[in-house]
Amino acid sequence: MPTPWGKNKNAIVSAPFSRRLLSSVFDFSICLLLLVVSLVPSLIAFLVWANGPTTANTVALFVFLFLGGSLFFAVSLLYLVLVPYLKGGSSLGQAFLGTKVVARNGGKASFSALLARAYLPLVLSVMTIGLYYVVELFILLSSERKESFLDAVSSTRVVAIEAYTRR
Repeated sequence: MPTPWGKNKNAIVSAPFSRRLLSSVFDFSICLLLLVVSLVPSLIAFLVWANGPTTANTVALFVFLFLGGSLFFAVSLLYLVLVPYLKGGSSLGQAFLGTKVVARNGGKASFSALLARAYLPLVLSVMTIGLYYVVELFILLSSERKESFLDAVSSTRVVAIEAYTRR
């Protein structure tokens, strides 16, 4: 009977597309919640500014927007990079769905690889006006090994934890 690893028991098999998608949606939801919380002071500053725009209110609005955006960036950096780095390759969404990010050779993913996985999609989606995600979907679905463009660029793989530990 064939093993989940095929002929080579040491081969690394990528996690199913459905798990990757659901863990991404889970992590996106957490980041969206963090964004909303980090921008509450900006919303309050906007409401004060809308009530009576003055120079001081305008400056306060821009300061709170800058600080809120910086806070969101820092917290999302912690969540998308440091949590997987310190927790063995899984963000909360990935841990919940039983997947993790590993290096291409099966070892622990490096900090720079996790950083690329976190922020490269943001940069590419802004540069391509969202077309990046459509291309990434086609690459992931058509890839024989179920690898994405992001996996190739960062030299990582997303694997199912239970299959990875059986290895």
